[in-house]
Amino acid sequence: MKISKLKLKAVISVVAFVFIGAIIFLAVKNGDKSKGPLDTMTLSQAASQGQMVEMKLLVQIETPQGRADDANSRLERGDVVLAKPVDWQFSDAEKSGFLIIKVKLNETLANLIIHPLFGSSTSKNEPASPEQLKRRKFAVDLAKIGIAKDDEKGREVDDKTFDWNVLTQK
Repeated sequence: MKISKLKLKAVISVVAFVFIGAIIFLAVKNGDKSKGPLDTMTLSQAASQGQMVEMKLLVQIETPQGRADDANSRLERGDVVLAKPVDWQFSDAEKSGFLIIKVKLNETLANLIIHPLFGSSTSKNEPASPEQLKRRKFAVDLAKIGIAKDDEKGREVDDKTFDWNVLTQK
């Protein structure tokens, strides 16, 4: 059975058109990450949504080093890396490299504090596009929990549970 060249070109054209259309659809659908509900939510708003439970937070304790142009891609001191159930067991490496504290949070607060801060770049030569401005919008106020500015020693503080008000917007 022979397929004519014209039919073959038509089939290839249709397949290519559908493929390109699917790629464009997925790009538009997933392209704008700056419009999610967590991007505009405050800590107080998140705190009012659900029951508070005790959770463990893995917090960046060391001041990051590196180039200034890498600042958006790295965690800052006080940033929450993970929020886990209170019975979660962190590894020895996590305990020595991060601060681990217990905080009363609800699910919305837990998601909010690990959510990156997005915004729009507004260059004169480029249209506005969503980009990550900081790794985190919120952080643990280390002074509120008694951690000195020069204290960068990782450890687990398991004898006290803090309220969500130890969190702050950067």
